[in-house]
Amino acid sequence: MVKRKGRCARLKDGATVEVLTVPWHWDPHVDIALAPGITCFEAGKEYEHGGVSLQECVVPRLKVSSSTGKVATSGAAITKAKWLGLVCRIEVEHVAPGMTVDLRAKPGEPTTSVAEDAKETTASGKVSLFVTDEDLEGERAFVVVIGSDGSILAQREVTIGQNR
Repeated sequence: MVKRKGRCARLKDGATVEVLTVPWHWDPHVDIALAPGITCFEAGKEYEHGGVSLQECVVPRLKVSSSTGKVATSGAAITKAKWLGLVCRIEVEHVAPGMTVDLRAKPGEPTTSVAEDAKETTASGKVSLFVTDEDLEGERAFVVVIGSDGSILAQREVTIGQNR
């Protein structure tokens, strides 16, 4: 073996080893031996960038909450959209007062609303929107949660009058 890095070594022609080997990306005729687990080919080395280490394998999942009890508006989510005829029963979470829910043909265009009225979110997170035009049944639309500044915080595609 010819050591180049602690975590791997270039094998000499004809060499055999008892560790995993892979071809080198730039020259498939060159074999590279990989140090098993978290070991290294050099005594006393414990970590070297480019190997299989915790820093390179673990992706942390963080959950952020507020000690004041206020809900973060950027985390708004539509958890359910169920049709009963031309009534869409919607459930949302992580919403704050002043947010509204609407049903639109184009999510970013308020003038394309197909609901009788957009409705303000409630503490229960449940809103019902009515579509008065029967001819829209079967058409694609979007349930949108709109912030007090008019920005879209969440959207979900639906087919009017149909549950998927």
